[in-house]
Amino acid sequence: MRIEHQPTGSKGRFVAVEEGRELGEMTYSVAGPDKIIIDHTEGFPGSEGKGVGLKLLDAAVAHARANGLRILPLCPFAHKCAPKNLFAILPFEASVRDSATRRDAGTGA
Repeated sequence: MRIEHQPTGSKGRFVAVEEGRELGEMTYSVAGPDKIIIDHTEGFPGSEGKGVGLKLLDAAVAHARANGLRILPLCPFAHKCAPKNLFAILPFEASVRDSATRRDAGTGA
């Protein structure tokens, strides 16, 4: 499986491809010169059990690091799969990091 990055102006996506077939995608919007918003992650039929979503998230984080970008993960999958102890080192927005900390501490948010 390979992950392709397909930017298209103010939007883009990371696509998991295997044997010429798309297995899933993670879409984002550009929110300024230093931030992207991950807004959707989807595994397509036949991708079950292959870890497609996590591989897409890994590719998005690698892209953000390589380009000095911050990530605002509005997609529930992206938000949930970024472990709270990694929020300090991953390029995620502080408001999301703080929200995860409050949620995990049982204070809501």
